[in-house]
Amino acid sequence: PEKHLLKLEKIGFVFNAYEDKWTRMYNRLSRFYNRHGHCMPSPRLKINQDLCGWCNKQRAGDYLTPTRKKLLNQIEFPWFYNETRWIEMYEELRTFHSMKGHCCTPKRNNPFTRLAGWVSWQRLHSKNNALSNKKIQLLNKLGFNWKYPGKKNLVETEIKWMRKKKENH
Repeated sequence: PEKHLLKLEKIGFVFNAYEDKWTRMYNRLSRFYNRHGHCMPSPRLKINQDLCGWCNKQRAGDYLTPTRKKLLNQIEFPWFYNETRWIEMYEELRTFHSMKGHCCTPKRNNPFTRLAGWVSWQRLHSKNNALSNKKIQLLNKLGFNWKYPGKKNLVETEIKWMRKKKENH
Protein backbone atom coordinates (compact mmCIF):
# COMPACT_ATOMS: atom_id res chain seq x y z
CA PRO A 1 0.00 0.00 0.00
CA GLU A 2 2.80 2.49 0.83
CA LYS A 3 4.30 1.88 -2.61
CA HIS A 4 0.97 2.73 -4.28
CA LEU A 5 0.60 5.95 -2.25
CA LEU A 6 4.07 7.06 -3.30
CA LYS A 7 3.23 6.45 -6.94
CA LEU A 8 0.03 8.47 -6.63
CA GLU A 9 1.86 11.33 -4.91
CA LYS A 10 4.51 11.28 -7.61
CA ILE A 11 1.93 11.92 -10.35
CA GLY A 12 0.28 14.71 -8.32
CA PHE A 13 -2.80 12.85 -7.13
CA VAL A 14 -4.91 15.01 -4.79
CA PHE A 15 -6.03 13.10 -1.70
CA ASN A 16 -8.04 15.96 -0.24
CA ALA A 17 -9.73 18.08 -2.92
CA TYR A 18 -11.05 20.59 -0.37
CA GLU A 19 -7.57 21.21 1.05
CA ASP A 20 -6.13 21.48 -2.45
CA LYS A 21 -8.74 24.03 -3.54
CA TRP A 22 -8.25 26.12 -0.39
CA THR A 23 -4.49 26.19 -0.97
CA ARG A 24 -4.88 27.14 -4.65
CA MET A 25 -7.30 29.97 -3.81
CA TYR A 26 -5.11 31.19 -0.96
CA ASN A 27 -2.08 31.25 -3.27
CA ARG A 28 -4.08 33.18 -5.83
CA LEU A 29 -5.16 35.71 -3.20
CA SER A 30 -1.58 35.97 -1.97
CA ARG A 31 -0.36 36.79 -5.50
CA PHE A 32 -3.14 39.39 -5.76
CA TYR A 33 -1.99 40.89 -2.45
CA ASN A 34 1.62 41.05 -3.64
CA ARG A 35 0.55 42.80 -6.85
CA HIS A 36 -2.02 45.23 -5.43
CA GLY A 37 -1.13 45.71 -1.75
CA HIS A 38 -4.52 44.51 -0.46
CA CYS A 39 -6.77 41.44 -0.44
CA MET A 40 -9.97 42.77 -1.94
CA PRO A 41 -10.33 41.80 -5.59
CA SER A 42 -13.13 43.67 -7.35
CA PRO A 43 -16.22 41.54 -7.99
CA ARG A 44 -16.91 43.73 -11.03
CA LEU A 45 -14.13 41.94 -12.91
CA LYS A 46 -15.26 38.53 -14.09
CA ILE A 47 -11.79 37.08 -13.55
CA ASN A 48 -12.09 37.85 -9.80
CA GLN A 49 -15.62 36.65 -9.12
CA ASP A 50 -14.70 33.19 -7.86
CA LEU A 51 -11.91 34.66 -5.73
CA CYS A 52 -14.38 37.19 -4.24
CA GLY A 53 -16.79 34.39 -3.38
CA TRP A 54 -13.98 32.44 -1.75
CA CYS A 55 -12.98 35.52 0.29
CA ASN A 56 -16.57 35.91 1.52
CA LYS A 57 -16.61 32.27 2.65
CA GLN A 58 -13.36 32.85 4.57
CA ARG A 59 -14.92 35.89 6.21
CA ALA A 60 -17.75 33.68 7.48
CA GLY A 61 -14.98 31.65 9.09
CA ASP A 62 -17.03 28.56 9.93
CA TYR A 63 -14.44 26.02 8.82
CA LEU A 64 -11.23 27.97 9.22
CA THR A 65 -8.45 26.32 11.15
CA PRO A 66 -6.14 28.51 13.26
CA THR A 67 -3.39 27.87 10.69
CA ARG A 68 -5.55 29.18 7.86
CA LYS A 69 -6.57 32.25 9.86
CA LYS A 70 -2.90 32.92 10.54
CA LEU A 71 -2.07 32.61 6.83
CA LEU A 72 -4.86 35.03 5.91
CA ASN A 73 -3.75 37.48 8.59
CA GLN A 74 -0.21 37.42 7.17
CA ILE A 75 -1.55 38.94 3.94
CA GLU A 76 -3.71 41.44 5.84
CA PHE A 77 -7.00 39.81 4.93
CA PRO A 78 -9.93 42.21 5.58
CA TRP A 79 -12.23 40.37 7.98
CA PHE A 80 -14.88 43.10 8.25
CA TYR A 81 -17.12 44.77 5.68
CA ASN A 82 -15.95 48.33 6.44
CA GLU A 83 -12.44 47.27 5.54
CA THR A 84 -13.77 45.74 2.35
CA ARG A 85 -15.60 48.95 1.49
CA TRP A 86 -12.45 51.00 2.06
CA ILE A 87 -10.51 48.85 -0.37
CA GLU A 88 -13.25 49.09 -3.02
CA MET A 89 -13.14 52.89 -2.79
CA TYR A 90 -9.35 52.85 -2.85
CA GLU A 91 -9.54 50.87 -6.11
CA GLU A 92 -11.91 53.51 -7.51
CA LEU A 93 -9.39 56.17 -6.54
CA ARG A 94 -6.63 54.19 -8.26
CA THR A 95 -8.74 54.09 -11.43
CA PHE A 96 -9.38 57.84 -11.16
CA HIS A 97 -5.64 58.40 -10.65
CA SER A 98 -4.76 56.35 -13.73
CA MET A 99 -7.25 58.38 -15.78
CA LYS A 100 -6.42 61.83 -14.40
CA GLY A 101 -2.87 61.55 -13.05
CA HIS A 102 -3.83 62.88 -9.60
CA CYS A 103 -6.13 62.14 -6.66
CA CYS A 104 -7.89 65.50 -6.38
CA THR A 105 -11.49 64.57 -7.10
CA PRO A 106 -13.79 67.55 -7.75
CA LYS A 107 -16.53 67.80 -5.14
CA ARG A 108 -19.52 68.73 -7.31
CA ASN A 109 -21.07 68.21 -10.73
CA ASN A 110 -19.02 65.21 -11.79
CA PRO A 111 -19.35 61.45 -12.07
CA PHE A 112 -16.95 61.07 -9.11
CA THR A 113 -19.11 62.70 -6.41
CA ARG A 114 -19.18 59.54 -4.28
CA LEU A 115 -15.42 59.16 -4.60
CA ALA A 116 -14.91 62.83 -3.71
CA GLY A 117 -16.85 62.26 -0.49
CA TRP A 118 -14.72 59.24 0.35
CA VAL A 119 -11.52 61.21 -0.35
CA SER A 120 -12.73 63.95 2.03
CA TRP A 121 -13.36 61.33 4.71
CA GLN A 122 -9.81 60.03 4.32
CA ARG A 123 -8.45 63.52 4.91
CA LEU A 124 -10.64 63.88 8.00
CA HIS A 125 -9.73 60.43 9.36
CA SER A 126 -6.05 61.21 8.88
CA LYS A 127 -6.42 64.53 10.68
CA ASN A 128 -8.09 62.69 13.59
CA ASN A 129 -5.45 59.90 13.61
CA ALA A 130 -8.14 57.38 12.66
CA LEU A 131 -6.42 56.04 9.54
CA SER A 132 -4.00 53.10 9.75
CA ASN A 133 -0.41 53.44 8.59
CA LYS A 134 -1.08 50.84 5.89
CA LYS A 135 -3.93 52.93 4.45
CA ILE A 136 -1.81 56.07 4.59
CA GLN A 137 0.97 54.25 2.72
CA LEU A 138 -1.43 53.03 0.03
CA LEU A 139 -2.82 56.55 -0.46
CA ASN A 140 0.66 58.05 -0.49
CA LYS A 141 1.65 55.64 -3.28
CA LEU A 142 -0.94 57.42 -5.42
CA GLY A 143 0.39 60.85 -4.50
CA PHE A 144 -2.65 61.55 -2.32
CA ASN A 145 -3.05 65.23 -1.45
CA TRP A 146 -3.85 65.38 2.27
CA LYS A 147 -5.23 68.91 2.01
CA TYR A 148 -7.93 69.81 -0.46
CA PRO A 149 -6.20 71.95 -3.10
CA GLY A 150 -9.20 74.21 -3.76
CA LYS A 151 -10.98 74.66 -7.08
CA LYS A 152 -8.32 76.91 -8.68
CA ASN A 153 -5.47 74.53 -7.84
CA LEU A 154 -7.57 71.59 -8.96
CA VAL A 155 -7.97 73.13 -12.43
CA GLU A 156 -4.22 73.88 -12.56
CA THR A 157 -3.43 70.29 -11.55
CA GLU A 158 -5.69 69.01 -14.33
CA ILE A 159 -4.05 71.30 -16.93
CA LYS A 160 -0.52 70.26 -15.86
CA TRP A 161 -1.46 66.60 -16.10
CA MET A 162 -3.00 67.04 -19.57
CA ARG A 163 0.15 68.84 -20.79
CA LYS A 164 2.38 66.13 -19.36
CA LYS A 165 0.24 63.43 -20.99
CA LYS A 166 0.42 65.25 -24.33
CA GLU A 167 4.23 65.51 -24.08
CA ASN A 168 4.56 61.78 -23.39
CA HIS A 169 2.53 60.80 -26.48
